[in-house]
Amino acid sequence: METNTYRNLRLTNWALYNEELDDRLETSVQSIPTEYKSIEDIEKTLTIINDSLMSAYEKSCPLKKEGMGKGTPWWNRRLSLLQSGLRKLFNRAKTLRKLETGKPIKNTGKSLRKN
Repeated sequence: METNTYRNLRLTNWALYNEELDDRLETSVQSIPTEYKSIEDIEKTLTIINDSLMSAYEKSCPLKKEGMGKGTPWWNRRLSLLQSGLRKLFNRAKTLRKLETGKPIKNTGKSLRKN
């Protein structure tokens, strides 16, 4: 089973992001050209800025594993069929009991859970 990972932008630590970005840009400012004489100079600058942004984001917004949701991993189709069959039998017994005595059954859920 493959687990997917993602980053939740809402959980980003923005103070850490700003701090990391400042540090990255300060250390890479020496390698940024002051004059742009060619397209390569512009691309180099953009690569440095992009790498700084991505690195700061990855440090301040950790990866999360995708959960399985609210379901339980051990519940399967066979258990669902057994549960629905049991529920049908219980409702039928409840109806028959009501017809015999004329009174509805009370607290059936509690009594079943105790047994």
